[in-house]
Amino acid sequence: MRVELEQLSSAVAAVTWAPLDDVAARIEAVATTTAAETGKQVMIVSDFHGFRLPDQARQALAEVLVHAIRNAIDHGIESAADRAAAEKPPVGRIAVQLDVDQHRVLIEVSDDGGGVDLDRVRQRALERGLITDPDITPSALLELVFEPGFSTASALTSVSGRGVGMDAIRAMAEARGGTAELRTAAGHGTLLLVELGLSDLTDRG
Repeated sequence: MRVELEQLSSAVAAVTWAPLDDVAARIEAVATTTAAETGKQVMIVSDFHGFRLPDQARQALAEVLVHAIRNAIDHGIESAADRAAAEKPPVGRIAVQLDVDQHRVLIEVSDDGGGVDLDRVRQRALERGLITDPDITPSALLELVFEPGFSTASALTSVSGRGVGMDAIRAMAEARGGTAELRTAAGHGTLLLVELGLSDLTDRG
């Protein structure tokens, strides 16, 4: 009986795996709204064709991407004027890539913005007492970006004022047996890598 129930559960899970059209539509809508709120020009480059996920995993993926894209537009992509001064196209580019297997979903969100201002991160971390020694490595500074409530914004906007930062993304990833990390290059952009444990997500269903 137990074997039959496990087989039935696997069959049901397989049936409920669905394409990611709804996720793609949602992040496009979020990007359009956030760009309008921040006065920036942004295009999203993604291709979810061929990917299928169960309901719980699709919901988790959507939540991560919504937060990541809002953050990339608010903190990563520069204004058209700043991009022109840096000899960049006026429209910022955010690329979303996925890799899915039976164990996990790997999410990559990259932008061609200004990158994380590590000097600003260091300054804010010192002000908040998160560090006492300013001579810490770039990788350690990037880890501080994941601290709850951490922000380098000098003023709240309609987007940053929502209180959604990198800490929320890492919390979502870790709650699902995954990880989150940042990589950045000054003047060239930032890459967010998020891994979600797929088996954990399907077990929750």
